[in-house]
Amino acid sequence: TRWETDVARPGTRRWAKQRLLGLLLRRAGACVAIGSSNQHFYRSFGVAVERIVMAPFSVDTDRFASEGAAGRAERAGMLQAIGLDPVLPTLCFAGKLQPHKRPLDVLAALDRMTSPANLIVIGEGPLRAEVAKTAAGLSTVRVLGFLNQSAIGRWFGACDVIVLPSEVEAWGLVVNEAMAAGAVPVVSSAVGCGPDLVSSSGGVVYPVGDIAALADALDNLVADPRTLAMASATTRTVSEEHSLAATARGYEAAARVACRKAG
Repeated sequence: TRWETDVARPGTRRWAKQRLLGLLLRRAGACVAIGSSNQHFYRSFGVAVERIVMAPFSVDTDRFASEGAAGRAERAGMLQAIGLDPVLPTLCFAGKLQPHKRPLDVLAALDRMTSPANLIVIGEGPLRAEVAKTAAGLSTVRVLGFLNQSAIGRWFGACDVIVLPSEVEAWGLVVNEAMAAGAVPVVSSAVGCGPDLVSSSGGVVYPVGDIAALADALDNLVADPRTLAMASATTRTVSEEHSLAATARGYEAAARVACRKAG
């Protein structure tokens, strides 16, 4: 749960939640937070800071790092196989093609960019037809549809930037996956992982729904290949801090805190 979305609830619902859930949380031996906004949520319910333990929301970073490295090595062939110029920087949207994910924002931003770039759209959903119609005739855009987990890591590695423009997104695990593979994140301010993963990685958090700001962020990233390469290296380093091992260490620490309180 994010603090930002919780405080936006109707007053009566939040009042009831404060009374009921707050009682439970304040009595818990330890509360495990997946990120800074989740930590703030616990604090807003009166949980003492010493009983909140961070255990980052994670993916198998080793696997995605390995698959991303393969994708970077095969980048030219992969992009040429779908008719894209491998010399151009490549953006990626991966997720369900539904309204709250705002995939059309990426296409609109691409149209406003001053730097040429490819765009790969991965996913299925109710907006698939509209996305395909908008992309029709654009030589630098490909809509790949659904890809399973055995293939998606290589595509993240072949891309330079992962874009998540959602208007509602509790975390955004696709950002974890793509960052581990080496793609630099650009996410909206509504994406929960922004403060923890993106802001410290060389990526960009922009105001949700602001197409001009998204286009500017993408332009600034892809205009200089050296800047993009440095951001990619930083991105991979930051992603390692959100590994399964880091999550496990967080749960172990939470257990120690809870045992001390019980003892």
